[in-house]
Amino acid sequence: MRIKKKLAICIPTYNRPGILSLKLWREAEYYNKFDIDVYVFDSSTDNLTQSVTENPYSKINNLYYVRIDSDIHSNLKAYMVFQKYRFEGDYSYVWLCSDSVTWNGSVFEEVEKSISNDRYDFLILNYKDIDILGNREYNNKDTFFQDCCWFMTLFGGTIVKSGTVLSDVPWEYLKKKYCVKNKINFSHLGLYFERLKSLSGFRAKHLSVPPEGVFFNGLGGHSGWYNDAFQLWLDYWPSAVYAFPDCYTQKDDVIRKHNKYSGVFDKRSLIGYRINNVLNSSIRDKYRNEMVKYADFAYRDFICYSYYPSILLRLKKKGNVFRNYIHGQNIKRWLLEFCRAHSDLYLCGNCDYTKIIHRIIKSNNIKIMGYIKTPFDMADDQYDTYETVYYLKDFNIKNDNCGIILGMDFPYYSFMKNGGAFEHIEIKHLFSEFLYHRKGFKSYREN
Repeated sequence: MRIKKKLAICIPTYNRPGILSLKLWREAEYYNKFDIDVYVFDSSTDNLTQSVTENPYSKINNLYYVRIDSDIHSNLKAYMVFQKYRFEGDYSYVWLCSDSVTWNGSVFEEVEKSISNDRYDFLILNYKDIDILGNREYNNKDTFFQDCCWFMTLFGGTIVKSGTVLSDVPWEYLKKKYCVKNKINFSHLGLYFERLKSLSGFRAKHLSVPPEGVFFNGLGGHSGWYNDAFQLWLDYWPSAVYAFPDCYTQKDDVIRKHNKYSGVFDKRSLIGYRINNVLNSSIRDKYRNEMVKYADFAYRDFICYSYYPSILLRLKKKGNVFRNYIHGQNIKRWLLEFCRAHSDLYLCGNCDYTKIIHRIIKSNNIKIMGYIKTPFDMADDQYDTYETVYYLKDFNIKNDNCGIILGMDFPYYSFMKNGGAFEHIEIKHLFSEFLYHRKGFKSYREN
């Protein structure tokens, strides 16, 4: 008979192998330390995500790969995961996580401590504790709803007790009520607050996570809902909240709290929406009244930016074209300086930034000795042009003439550096424009 374990982490993912790999690589040591079982539910249209779970870098003791249908909504997948796999029989708690959110060791320590005695039905991990709630307990359902519901929209922000929240769930009722077009994006909240209504002796804990406790990797681009932001947060989000049981009050305040605290309608977001034509005259006319009701704090900027020519905002964001050209020429000059100082050159990393490096290398007939593979490189056929391929963790610098050209942008590099990927390599052997341009060649070589 299988012994019941404390925690299972469930990660739904779709066509984002690089993002998933970052998460697994960074969190692997905590999964193993706290004996956590990790389930990857993959609905991708290719096999690259499966290769991530087989990557030797991950070294996760209990990692399970599950293939699921790619043609259903992500929130319906969450229902399917909870319903089909019956986690309440094998685990005390279940943590439904986004593939793009990474938590550090201190958060895992707090989670382990909080679930150790099976005291709580819900555990909330809030990295935007704007109300300064701190670490506190709840036994009043309505207060919990008013304080925490807005943040529970995030996949990964809520851990549930399987024996209470996931036991005796009326799945068909919930699907009929919440898995419809104008509520399905928040159907996981429908599950949580419908189940909460029926619980007796309810207890929940809110954990205030410091900014350094969470990381959103820079490889994901816009959220999947970005192009429908106004419909989602001014139509679907209110519809879902109003559908929650009547025992919960102050629903308008909860709706506004998310729209203000999350940043979806702050000035920076509104400018981005206008640049990408997500905000335009038709959106202004359609959602003017909803902005007044659910995001009045942003109404003035909403109106102003909707009239602002998007081309001017786009040019302002990109900056001066000539300045960008000069920066590109500097990258080329810095790279050639680095190559002249190192006779044994290797390329490491593969992302969009790599294409720029490749063009410079090819046009200047620079010889590359081999490719250094990072934990996040997926398809093997991209290395066919190199005579020798190494794993970063196994690569050793043999002499001062050895140089590694990093084909990665700063978020990619920063994430790997913070995870210890380059700890065995001195910075003087690495090239990238963000490491190079502030110091100049001479001082860079001396470090």
